[in-house]
Amino acid sequence: MAPTQSYLVEKLSFYAAYHSVFGNQLVHFIFIPAILVTSLSLCNIYLPPASYKVYEFGNDAMNDSFPISVSLLVFAAMYPLSYIYIDLIAGISWIPMSIFSWWMANYVEKACSAPTIWLLFAISWIAQFLAHGLIERRRPALIDSLYESLVLAPFFWWFEVFLFPLGFYSDTKRQMAQNAKKIQKKIDAVKQR
Repeated sequence: MAPTQSYLVEKLSFYAAYHSVFGNQLVHFIFIPAILVTSLSLCNIYLPPASYKVYEFGNDAMNDSFPISVSLLVFAAMYPLSYIYIDLIAGISWIPMSIFSWWMANYVEKACSAPTIWLLFAISWIAQFLAHGLIERRRPALIDSLYESLVLAPFFWWFEVFLFPLGFYSDTKRQMAQNAKKIQKKIDAVKQR
């Protein structure tokens, strides 16, 4: 059975509750894609199946080929399939971003050394934790739900950067904002104990 619209609102509201201050949102809008790309790049470098090239295609402007590794396919497919499950249209609209993320991960893997990728990965995470502590003044969402946070972060980013500004899902946006305020009250009540 497919999830309902309320399921989408529930998932987005959870993440929105932890990202209500503009400065924190800005940090996340910059570093969520960086974490996604560096994670995929590190999968290419370190996961054993990543060294197994299923297919290689063409030489482009970088004069290098991009392998499609098993680990990259599994990791990159997780996001689109999860998003399609949450909401069919929004999930399908994510597919071009998934392809772009895959391409960027391969580019970063070829263009940067492993220590540089690790540094970018670490800086991205540190920036997000600092933004939560110094700007949002709430703990990160991943403290309350690691899986939801790791899966929902790019989807929330997709809604906030592309779908909502283009006028899609306006009712979802309104409901999400209302629900996020309720969740924030619960988070703040627990914090004050």
